Amino acid sequence: MFMNLQPTAVSEQISGALPLTRPASVSTSDADFRWRALNALALFRLLMAVLLMAVFISSERPRFFGDNYPNLFLTSLLIWFVGGVVGAIAGSRRVMPLQTLGEIVLFFDIMLICLMALASGGTASGLPGLCLLFVAAGGFILNPLMALFFAALGTVLILGQQAFLHATGSVALLEYPAAGLLSAMLFIVVLAVVPVTRRLAASEALARQQTTDIANLAELNRYVVQHLREAIVVLDGDDNVRLLNDAASRHLGIGLDTINQPLSIHSQALTHHVKSWRRGSDHDPSEQTTMPGLDGSRLQVHIAPFGDKQREDTALMLFLEDISVLAERVQQGKLASLGRLSASIAHEIRNPIGAMSHAAQLMAEQTEGGELAKLSSIIERNAGRVSDLVEDIMQMSRRDRSRPQKLALHSWIATFVPDYAQSLPDDTIRIVGDAEPVEIVFDPGHLRQVLRNLLDNAVRHADASPAAPVLIRWGRAGSTGRPYLELQDHGPGVSAEIEENIFEPFFTQHDAGTGLGLYLCRELCELNRANLTYRRSAEGGSIMHIVFADPERWSGVG
Repeated sequence: MFMNLQPTAVSEQISGALPLTRPASVSTSDADFRWRALNALALFRLLMAVLLMAVFISSERPRFFGDNYPNLFLTSLLIWFVGGVVGAIAGSRRVMPLQTLGEIVLFFDIMLICLMALASGGTASGLPGLCLLFVAAGGFILNPLMALFFAALGTVLILGQQAFLHATGSVALLEYPAAGLLSAMLFIVVLAVVPVTRRLAASEALARQQTTDIANLAELNRYVVQHLREAIVVLDGDDNVRLLNDAASRHLGIGLDTINQPLSIHSQALTHHVKSWRRGSDHDPSEQTTMPGLDGSRLQVHIAPFGDKQREDTALMLFLEDISVLAERVQQGKLASLGRLSASIAHEIRNPIGAMSHAAQLMAEQTEGGELAKLSSIIERNAGRVSDLVEDIMQMSRRDRSRPQKLALHSWIATFVPDYAQSLPDDTIRIVGDAEPVEIVFDPGHLRQVLRNLLDNAVRHADASPAAPVLIRWGRAGSTGRPYLELQDHGPGVSAEIEENIFEPFFTQHDAGTGLGLYLCRELCELNRANLTYRRSAEGGSIMHIVFADPERWSGVG
């Protein structure tokens, strides 16, 4: 199916279903990198201004900085600090284009640093060296041409203030080489920083793209895991739940908010299986076991360890497969072929049995009493049993024809029970269902056949006392919310020895039964995605419990 899809079509389908993050473009990433460099430069500017102010205030003459022209130094420093605050606010809020803001702040940085160097004795004060840092920052923030312009501006100002100080007799001629070397370093720094800036921007863009790809891959994995039909639970070495999907949450009754909590808090049965697997020394990693789910399903547990670690502390992945779905498909295939065979056999048997029964009736009419009448009665009774068996087999052959509909269970029961109980004594059947309306999806004909068979058994085995009627109740399961229906009688119940066999075909303890009634009921329930189970009542008697499929999850039914 997927082989015919183009990669573009597949990616469009995935991106339409998932909130995938798109990687930032190279230009966007480069601009973000330059803005961060400008903001970092603003913090450095404020820090240097505070340090220079502290040194200036704390020192006495001769001062380290500003000794030649203290007022010029202090004024320049205050302007630099105030401008640094304004520049930091403008950079954080991005009130103007990056290129424009960078040119303004760097122009004032170089101008004010050179004024403070002039007030402090020129190149010997060390302050012109700050121009190297700010010109290098210009290589990160601005385009290469503007970075070279500010290197040239710094060169002119450094050499200019050195010439002014020499003319006034403040510095010696020997300090010119240092000023020239510093000016040359400005150009060298710009030429070295520009290619590094490009590489850093490209590396950051690549890192962002890879981060986005990893995030998208994680989101895709989460989406796939959550929408798998097979339930998945991942446990760490301490049997804490690290991951589970919607199917596992539904089968086990565990909320998706239980991540990092012990499994034993939520599922004792599954915890027992896991601990038994960990304790075993000769288990195969693909060992399977079965357990009941809280939603009425039958789960097959596949345990797969991660890596080759020791069994006691290795992380595990548990696959919980609802084998009732697979069993239903296998059973449908079996019964499709068996039904055709049994239907043809039953059809051939029905006519001779009918003829035998009719002949026995005629014989009984012609003979009054005596051995012949007794023999004809035996023939007629057993012909009736064979006829009932043929009818049950014919119903089995029609099992694969299901027309599910949405039914209001409370209304359907209220109509069905009075019709069924017409020939029974009053109060033989009592309805004790919830007042809350419950909706199910089931074939009406199949549901009528299931309830007739179950009620026939319940009435046959129930206590004859009016104080012990057959009870019918319905509602929704508290853990899963799935609708259910129960029939409870007050008879002797089923012994534990045969409890597992009552749903097997042709199993019966009564001479008058065919042994197909309960088997046919369970098959019809599974055909309609329901689950029929038996349990003994604490009050005595038997309870037949039907858990219906969730009508909200049934596909194909309007």
